[in-house]
Amino acid sequence: MAPRRYTILMALFFMVFAACTVVINYLIDPYLMLGVERREGLNQGKVAINEHVRMSKAYHPTFGKWDTLIVGNSRVEMGINPTHRCFTAAGARVYNLGLPGAGVREQLEYALNIIYAQPVQRVYLSIDFVDFLLRRDRPAPGVEIDWSKNTGRLRYAFDGSGNNEYTWTSLVDHYRTLFSLDALISSIRTMALQSPGQSDRDDQGFNPGNDFRTSVAIEGPHALFAQKMHMLRKKYSQGWSLRYEDGSLSVDFAVLDKFLDITDAMGIRVIIFTNPFHEQFWQVLKDEKLFGQHREWLEIITNGLRRRGGDNVEFWDFSADSSYIHEPVPDVGAKHEPVKWFWEPAHYRRELGDLMLEAMIKESCEQQQDFGVRLY
Repeated sequence: MAPRRYTILMALFFMVFAACTVVINYLIDPYLMLGVERREGLNQGKVAINEHVRMSKAYHPTFGKWDTLIVGNSRVEMGINPTHRCFTAAGARVYNLGLPGAGVREQLEYALNIIYAQPVQRVYLSIDFVDFLLRRDRPAPGVEIDWSKNTGRLRYAFDGSGNNEYTWTSLVDHYRTLFSLDALISSIRTMALQSPGQSDRDDQGFNPGNDFRTSVAIEGPHALFAQKMHMLRKKYSQGWSLRYEDGSLSVDFAVLDKFLDITDAMGIRVIIFTNPFHEQFWQVLKDEKLFGQHREWLEIITNGLRRRGGDNVEFWDFSADSSYIHEPVPDVGAKHEPVKWFWEPAHYRRELGDLMLEAMIKESCEQQQDFGVRLY
């Protein structure tokens, strides 16, 4: 074949291949960031979403209109259902912005990114004691917090200023979603692995825990608990504290205060709540001498809210001892449904999250729960 003809054919091949890649990736939307309609058996479940949640939740919420946000880490992402009947009865349009592995500032940055763009009226903000911990030998930052600093792919910074890098970062993210071979492979996997047992996030950001359910069906709940306990013991044996080595509090307290300043000025109601842990998690914290710091943390948050005053904030504690956290775990090797209230020691199930919502959303929930205590 003549070189000229070969070059033309190869160029045509790559153009056709690139066009097909873009079309397939767009129609499948494997990372849930393009707002494409889901089709049963084709792209309903987003099986490759676990590694791309931060990218998804930077863009996907912008395709809807939300007046209520659920904010926190992976515990609320798979524990607080945005389609709960209490939300529906109140006529709320709810998006779950839970981010696995995110710290306090990142969780709140994602929330503010939506708040600055949409008329959000209410925020259900989960706070975890363990998210405020830092290594006890860590020196204090020694500089003022830069509220204009941005994680990169968000349109707005913490203080509401624009992100100069947003246009470029958005182009890169969309290139990764539409043009890359990784996305094409994810699209093919998405089409090939459509089943109720695969990873997913629904159209309101909720993680239904399909992969957890599959693991339990194969290995039994004991395996999930044992695996998580190994990770927890390894992590919290490294020496943690609420304070820097000079005795000053973790910067996360100031980040929370700044967020409440912003939401209060905007007239947004914030319902802060703590998450329940299974008794096995609490045992780890007790063994590592962290349980007393948990009580101190609750006092710091509660006293700070009292000093702040106002009617736009509530504080609910679901981390106290209750019958729900003492649920027994089946023995090793026992094939069993997930335990009723927890997937594993650190993640509660939607069933327990429903009880939490029924306690917090009194105005639209007929059934009142005795679970949880309002501290402020």
